[in-house]
Amino acid sequence: MNESASANQPVSPQPTISLAPAQNALCTLQELARSCGRAAPSSGYLAHIARVLSREQLRLNAVLFGGLGSALLPDREWSGFPEYLDALEVQRPEDFRDTFLLRLAAALQAGDMRGLLDDETAFLSHCTRDEDGDATQENLHELWTLLNDPVTFQRVLVSHLWVMWREFLEPDWQRAEPVLAAIARHYRKRLTRASADVDAVRMVTGRDTASLLGSEREPNSVVLVPSAHLGKNPRVLHSETSAWVFFSIPEHPALYRRSPIGEAELLVRLRALADETSWRILAILNDRCEASTQDIMRELELSQPNASRHLKQISSAGFVLQRRAGGAAKAYSFTPGQIELTFQAVERYLSGDQPELAVRSPSGNSELNRFLDDEGRLSAWPAKRHDQGLVLTYLAGHFNPDREYSESDVNEILSRRHAWEDAATLRRALIDDRLMERSRDGSRYWRADL
Repeated sequence: MNESASANQPVSPQPTISLAPAQNALCTLQELARSCGRAAPSSGYLAHIARVLSREQLRLNAVLFGGLGSALLPDREWSGFPEYLDALEVQRPEDFRDTFLLRLAAALQAGDMRGLLDDETAFLSHCTRDEDGDATQENLHELWTLLNDPVTFQRVLVSHLWVMWREFLEPDWQRAEPVLAAIARHYRKRLTRASADVDAVRMVTGRDTASLLGSEREPNSVVLVPSAHLGKNPRVLHSETSAWVFFSIPEHPALYRRSPIGEAELLVRLRALADETSWRILAILNDRCEASTQDIMRELELSQPNASRHLKQISSAGFVLQRRAGGAAKAYSFTPGQIELTFQAVERYLSGDQPELAVRSPSGNSELNRFLDDEGRLSAWPAKRHDQGLVLTYLAGHFNPDREYSESDVNEILSRRHAWEDAATLRRALIDDRLMERSRDGSRYWRADL
């Protein structure tokens, strides 16, 4: 290809990574509208909100986000969602309404949407093309009525956003922001090291830029935003000049821990790192979104037992997340921030600023306390058989001896009681130690007498 032909090729903007607090909050409410429409909730958090909101609040959210969709997204970033809402409140009602109308017109390629305010049929016809939310005819009629009354529209929308922020989004943002920030730093470092021809969107989301963004729009900028409330698939929302690509982070307790790393857990983590093969596996996972056991076996020329042993070690130490990838296969990904957290704990320990382990755990057993965090969760799998018996007895104590459980019930309880993602191994260990029993077909579990 000659230079002039190359110059005429469209150049995709280099993506940036941002927490984008305002866009992040609006994406969550957008997902809530979709979840309450034709799709199942994409996260446990959205299912929780859907249960506790009143029917009227859910309906209003569907009216606003189902009808306006990505038109609610501002084109610029804000330092926080409250700052964005403060700016909305001081706008003139007509300017406020026209801003969203112009964005909606651009999203639907409908020309000047203000001209449709006199023709409800034409308005509904254009808006039903939008697939961003639950745009029912009834909801769109209410939205059309609101848009014809700028004062009421501004009051209803801003009031709804403030309620959702103060009652639901703010507490969750305070919990998730440090995790999102760690993940953003992790991917920024990866993008900085990547060569110019690497598809940055694919590196972060697992989907290539062309298939994810499509060809209908050519944004001036692409912003990758980590979200705590999406399912596996990334979500793309367009503002006036930008494409906001929201990608999910794992709902894993190790990412959200606030308790310090104790001495026993620190030693487990350091032992996991003191191994060349483990380092090589971590390097592979740090350079890609995900890798299977087979990928790692092939790249490092490892046997299946050897690869599984190292993956289990670094998973138990908190450095790697795992998920089922179909059948018995597992996929592994790097846990952002855990290496940094480990070496902060080393520095804290050497400086004498290590917290008392007996104080930080609620169990009352000084031997057991070494393996529990502040919330009473198992933070590391002990190496010694005696200590393994201690923690398994502790876990068995969370089951009612007078009740039978399904396998999924057992997994759910164990998932809440340990800080990595391997309930199946703990369940089997309880069976092997005869602390729990199960029916021959594996459909029923019950606690053995302790």
